[in-house]
Amino acid sequence: MWLHYYLEITAGIICLVSALVWRSRKFGDFPLVGKSNDIHEALKEGTKKYPTKAFAIRTSPPLVILPISMIDEVKSLPESKVSAARELFRRAAGHYSKMGTNSVAAIKALRNDLTRKTTTIPTLIEETDFAFSNTLEKYDEWTPVRVFPNINRVVSMVSGRMFLGKQLSRQEEWISISTQWSSDVFALLRRTQRYPSWLRPYITPYLSQTKKVLEQRRRAKKFLGPSFEEQLSAKREGLPSPGEESLATWMMKYLTPRHMQVESLVRHQLGISWASVHTSTLALTQIIYDLAARPEYLQPLRDELEGLMRGCDRELTHADLNKLMKMESFMKESLRINPSTVVSPLRLTVEPVTLSTGQTIPAGIPFGFYSYSINQSKALYHSPGPEVFDGFRFFNMRQKEGEEHKHQFGATGPSESFDFGHGIHACPGRFFACTEIKLLLAYILRNYDLKLRDGEARPPNTLDEIWFIADQTAEVLFRSRDSDMCFQA
Repeated sequence: MWLHYYLEITAGIICLVSALVWRSRKFGDFPLVGKSNDIHEALKEGTKKYPTKAFAIRTSPPLVILPISMIDEVKSLPESKVSAARELFRRAAGHYSKMGTNSVAAIKALRNDLTRKTTTIPTLIEETDFAFSNTLEKYDEWTPVRVFPNINRVVSMVSGRMFLGKQLSRQEEWISISTQWSSDVFALLRRTQRYPSWLRPYITPYLSQTKKVLEQRRRAKKFLGPSFEEQLSAKREGLPSPGEESLATWMMKYLTPRHMQVESLVRHQLGISWASVHTSTLALTQIIYDLAARPEYLQPLRDELEGLMRGCDRELTHADLNKLMKMESFMKESLRINPSTVVSPLRLTVEPVTLSTGQTIPAGIPFGFYSYSINQSKALYHSPGPEVFDGFRFFNMRQKEGEEHKHQFGATGPSESFDFGHGIHACPGRFFACTEIKLLLAYILRNYDLKLRDGEARPPNTLDEIWFIADQTAEVLFRSRDSDMCFQA
């Protein structure tokens, strides 16, 4: 224990000295902007000062920020030149979390199998009903409910059904692992970013957050190992995979012989939990806060949902869900105001990259885009302006001729959003996330009324480095409602 405190004190002194010593105004070809303790203000200052040039902010190592107009220069650069995986590995203490290690099989399974399977929606509907009925209660009176932990549990169960099959996803041990994993990795990420990059290898092994991450990995391997070994044995022998078809079984089609092992499958599952469960939980939590703060949207969204159900006497399809344009608009507006990060996409240079401005990003340096500047662009959003929450903003935009198929939740680009990244590394699971969040939100709209306590404001976000963090302890008042709406599962 004394060693832990000694290292913490020593690290704090070193960080203070580093901050005092680092007074440079430039990092290579890039002007350094702002202060290290207020990155959001530095991003705004740099974007205003250098609208057409790249600049750097005082993180460790410095983070280079490119203007939005440069996205086409880098969006298609290969992983061998600018790496999304290596940047995740660097930020998330990958030596311990294994985040950012080989994820090719998982990405292929997401793109080629999960998103395209016709059985996805009926399975998600069945699991949504099961998850909510085993998490929330029937509330005859207005009852305070902590939103984040309950939604985290529901998302873990629903996503887990698609990722593992219900034999594993409904077990409390897996629900505990998958809900805690993302929180533990994110806590480790936030803790290590407090120290200079050169100091992290020496301090990280002794952090309590590191020990928690290692324990979660051990639990995951112990829980998933027997099932994965059984599936791998069946594949080696050319037999059908036992159990329910899932992302785990689809991934095995893409694993190389070298990675055809339990350790690889466990690593993939934990990586997907970080990318999917954590982000979908945050997104739906923010949506619920926005609905509770603006209950006038509840009835129009229910009317749209009821209209869809009246015209659908069969299993729902993706085409049916695409008709929920007001719901999708509300989801996108909530994400616009409350993204999970203000810098996206993020990459790490594997070799030097020279920009059209003549500036060169050295190898081993992270770079990204101030994506929140798109979300708050007065050129893109007016009547009302970007500072105003307008739940049907994107619905109204899609009513214009030629705009019908634009402004969707998963759309990416300089005139849309970088919240899901952009280019060849755009989030491969964003369309699944859209479907899942719609079905979860539909369940809430059908079964509950929402509001905040009288006189209470919407739960605020906090900003930690480049991360937007929803209040994870806030309560919203829930009251059950009778509904004859029922999805076909």
